[in-house]
Parts: sequence; C-alpha cells; structure tokens
Amino acid sequence: MHGDAEGGQAPAVLLVRRTDSVDIRLQLERAAGLVQRAREALVVDDAAGAARALALSSEAITLAPSSADAFLERSRAHLAVFRRDSAALAARDQCIRDARRAAFMKPASWRCALQLSRAHVAAGELDEGLRALGEAEALARADAEGESAAELAFTLEDQRGRLQLEQGKAAKARGTVEQAWMWLLADAVTSLDRALAAKPRSADTLNNRGVAYYEARAYAPALADFEAALRVDAAHDRALSNRALVQRLRRELHAAHASLSAAIAHNPASAVSFNNLGCIERDLGRLPAALLSFERAAEMDSAYEQARTNRDTVLSELRHPVPIRPVADVPLPPQASR
Repeated sequence: MHGDAEGGQAPAVLLVRRTDSVDIRLQLERAAGLVQRAREALVVDDAAGAARALALSSEAITLAPSSADAFLERSRAHLAVFRRDSAALAARDQCIRDARRAAFMKPASWRCALQLSRAHVAAGELDEGLRALGEAEALARADAEGESAAELAFTLEDQRGRLQLEQGKAAKARGTVEQAWMWLLADAVTSLDRALAAKPRSADTLNNRGVAYYEARAYAPALADFEAALRVDAAHDRALSNRALVQRLRRELHAAHASLSAAIAHNPASAVSFNNLGCIERDLGRLPAALLSFERAAEMDSAYEQARTNRDTVLSELRHPVPIRPVADVPLPPQASR
C-alpha cells in the first residue's frame, strides 16, 4: 500500500510542477506583449503615450520582475515624462534607476547602455552619460541586436549630438565661450548632421540641431531647423517654442506669441514655454500677462531660477513703471528647449 500511495501521488506532484511551469511561461509571454505595447505607445511623443507606456511597462515588471526589457521600457517612459515636464524630478530619478537595473540585468545590450546614457544626460550627469555612450557604441559593434546599420548609426549619433549639445550649453554657462562654440558647432552639429543623414525626418533631431545653432547664435540655420522639425511634426511643442525665440529676435512678436500659444496647447506642462511666453508678453508691453506666465513657470518648476528672476523683474516694473527697452537690451533671456 505504501508503494502504491507513493506511486499514486507522483503524477499529481508532476502535474502541479508542469502547471507551474506553464503559468510562468504564460506570464513571461504576457509581460513580453506588454513591453511591446509600451514600446509602441512611445512612438507618439505626447503625454498620453508616455503615461500608457509607463502603465504597461510597470505591469510587465509586476509579471516578470527579472525582465530587463520591461525595466528598459519603463526607463524610456519616465524619460518621456521628464522631457515634457522639467519639474518631474521623480520621473527623472526613476528613469536612471530603471536604466541601471536594465543594464545590470543585460550587460551585453547596447540598448540598455544607451538608455543609461540618455538618463544620465537628462539628469545633467554628462561625464557618466559619455561613459555609458562609449560602452553602448562598443557593445553595438559586437552585437547590433538585429538593428539595421542605418538605424544604429542614427541612434548613436543622435545621442552623441544631444550629449555634445549639453556639454556646449554647460561650457557657455561657465563662460568658456571658445569651448562652448567648439562643442556646439564643431561637435554637436556634426554629430546631428550624421544622424540626420541616416534618418532625415526626425523632428527631435532637427529641433536639437536647431538648438545647437541657436545657442551658438547662428539664428538663420536654427530657424530653418525648427521649421523643418515642424514640417515633420506640426505638434512638436519644443520646436514651436524654439521657433518663437528666433521670431522674437526678428521682432516678429505676434508670430512668436502664436508659436508659444500653440506649444502650450500641445504641452501645457512645459515651464520653459510659459517662461518664453512671459518674455513675449513683456516685449508687447503686457506686464500683467507676463507676470502670470512667469508665475506659472515658477510654480510648475520650483528650481527654474530664470522664471523666478523674470517674475521678480516684472513685479518691480509693475511697481515702478519704466519704458520697455528694445529686445536686444532686455535682460530676460528665454530658454531653448531640447
């Protein structure tokens, strides 16, 4: 009887184990499907797509906590949130944590290393971003993970251009003008040129090259790139906001106001656009409206020093009215958004 009992129980035990194995496989398949849907949701650059990608990738992580791809997509979703809203510091920080987790789980993946570079650059950690980019390039040479040569060239050059753009802006802020010009024009523009040669219709890349030109005070090619970005994506809020900066310099204030209004309509979470709108309102002599825009920008991003400075300047002007000076002399520099 004892032997029969053991023999009778064995199939049941095996059946339970087989069922567990099937359940795990189904969970992994479902998680992979969620990751793919999260990736697709990020194709469209809008708040709804970022939120959907965040929800889908988080659900995938719940089902498959050891999935590097799930952490990779959640990091990308957090980065999309932060790029639309510079005050979303929690999203920026989680972006870095998820990218590190993905890179740890999948150390041979250039995609994970590249996302870690993007996360560091978004946080202003440029040296770390450069190291991660170098690792991504080395890993991609060893295994492109099925990526086409053109897409791989675009992706890596685009990130290098973004990084060099931030290096140039940082050098400009430090006052090292010669180094800034080298990074902005000699390096960033060259890298973004190569990226656009591989993928000419990238609105983000066109916008970023325009920002590099703008920061280097090459306003004609900057405007051409912002316009080109908008021909690819008419709802690109950063290109709309940046076009307004050049329109302001050309004294096309009503056109600049229209560009910024459109940018805010597409992305009402952009503190940069509200700050830039305040600059235009001030140029037009609409000080109360300018004050409201600067206050909105400062409320949205408490670390936005420029918006606070602009707000205080306009408050002083409202209390002690003075003639509005020409745009070339206005100490309210707007900020290009990348």
